[in-house]
Amino acid sequence: MNLNQVGRVVLVLGMTAGAFAQDGPADRAKDRRDIRHDQRDVNHDKRDIRNDVKNGQYKDAQKDIRDLRHDRRDRNHDVRDLHHDRRGK
Repeated sequence: MNLNQVGRVVLVLGMTAGAFAQDGPADRAKDRRDIRHDQRDVNHDKRDIRNDVKNGQYKDAQKDIRDLRHDRRDRNHDVRDLHHDRRGK
């Protein structure tokens, strides 16, 4: 094998090792923890929105709505990642 072929083999092995390292039980536990934290943030944002609207603080409510969208997107990403890890694909 020449140096170019060795480099390709090392590159392929490095790429596959990184892909498999993310599918272990620790990764799934991290995803579940992240989902719980994101859901807590979603609930907190909903509560803030209700309070802001009730008190007439509409600008604050708009900010909380943006936060809510971000937290939901983050939570949904973690749910998809957990589902992906379970299926092994």
